Amino acid sequence: MQNQLNSILIEGTTVTVGPMFDNAVDTSIIFFIESIWRQTAHQFEIHATGKLSERMAESLESGQGVRVVGSIR
Repeated sequence: MQNQLNSILIEGTTVTVGPMFDNAVDTSIIFFIESIWRQTAHQFEIHATGKLSERMAESLESGQGVRVVGSIR
């Protein structure tokens, strides 16, 4: 279960989608999203692992709108 004090929701548009790769534990993918808040653009680096990374590699494209719910590390 996710700790509610360390939860974040970001909505934006994908800017860059990296290739899927294997790390020491599982498969991973890194992608960047841009979100505009108060007329300022912010870019976020997002890491997904496991089966989620496989689904992201199959379906995620640059310019696509996304909503990310996760935790800050």
